[in-house]
Amino acid sequence: MLSLLALLPLTSPVPKVSPPIEVRVWVENGPREACVDVLFVGDGYTKKQLSRAGKYWKDVNRCCESLFEEIPFSWYENLFNVRAAFLESNEKGCDKQNGVDEVDTALDSCFDTPSGRLLVFRNHEALKTVVKESGGADIVFVMVNTERYGGAGTTLEGLTIPGIYGPAPTFAAQDATSFLIAIHELGHSFGGLADEYVDDALHSTFLLPRSDDADLEQPNVTLAKFVDPKDPTNPRFPLKWRHFLDLPGANKYEWLHEGGFFRETGVFRPFAHCRMRTNAQPFCPVCCETLAKTIVQTCGGVWDDAAYHKEHPLNRRTWSRAK
Repeated sequence: MLSLLALLPLTSPVPKVSPPIEVRVWVENGPREACVDVLFVGDGYTKKQLSRAGKYWKDVNRCCESLFEEIPFSWYENLFNVRAAFLESNEKGCDKQNGVDEVDTALDSCFDTPSGRLLVFRNHEALKTVVKESGGADIVFVMVNTERYGGAGTTLEGLTIPGIYGPAPTFAAQDATSFLIAIHELGHSFGGLADEYVDDALHSTFLLPRSDDADLEQPNVTLAKFVDPKDPTNPRFPLKWRHFLDLPGANKYEWLHEGGFFRETGVFRPFAHCRMRTNAQPFCPVCCETLAKTIVQTCGGVWDDAAYHKEHPLNRRTWSRAK
C-alpha cells in the first residue's frame, strides 16, 4: 500500500480555493504544541453536502470514531486535536482515472486507472492553501467523496516542518474499508514503518542495503542475517525488537516470521499478522510501540519505555488476533 503519487502528473497547478474556509472542531484536547493536530479535508463535496448537518460532517464524524477505535490511537485519544476544513467542490466525486479531468473538484482527486484502487489528489497547491488557512496540521486526511474502494499514502510538503513531506493519506469516504488504507499509510508516513506483505514487482524499487553490516532502517523488519530463526533470544544476533522478548507474556508469541519488505524470504517481521501486512488485523506490538512513541514525541513528551509496557502488557487480549 504505497504512495505512488510521483507517477501521477499534477494536472491542476492553480489552487481552486476561495477563502475564507470554514473549519469546525471535532475534538480539542489542548494547545497544538502539546497535541497531535489532525485536519480532515474533503474533496468532491458540493455546497449542499457541506451544510451544518450534511454529508461531509457525518463522514468526518464516522471516520474520527473509526480512528480512535484503532490501537494505539485509541490509547492516546486525549493527546489529539481533530478539525475539519469545509472545502467546496463544484461537482461531487472524483475523476475515474489519471489523465482525465471530467469532475470539477477542489483538489482534483483521481484514481490511477478505471479499475485501480490508487486514489490521490493532484492539486497540491490547493491543499497547501487549505492547510495553511486552517492553521496547519501534523496529519491531514484527504477524504474523497466516492463509493469506490481506494486510497494512497499521499504526503504534503511542510505540514509540520517546512520543506519536509508529512502524512496526508487519501481515502474513499463512502467505502467502509478504504479508511483502513489511510490508517495503514500512517504507519509509513507517521511511524516510519515498513510494509510487511509480499510484492515481487517492488523489489527493484525498494532495494536492500548494500553494506554487509547494514540492516533495513524500519523498526518492524530485519534482514535474515541479523536473526537466529531457531532462537530469537540468541545474544549474538542484534534483533531490533529484542526488548519485547524480556517482557512478561512474551513466551506466548513467536517473534520471528519470514516475509516482509515485499519479499517472501530473506526478511523477517515480528508477528504473523499486523496492519502493516493486512487491513484485517490491528497493528502488532512492535508497530504499536513505534506509533505510540511518535505520538508522545509529537506532543513534546519524553518517551518512557517501562511505563508504556506496564500500561500495555503483552497479556492483553489486544494482541490475540495478531500473534
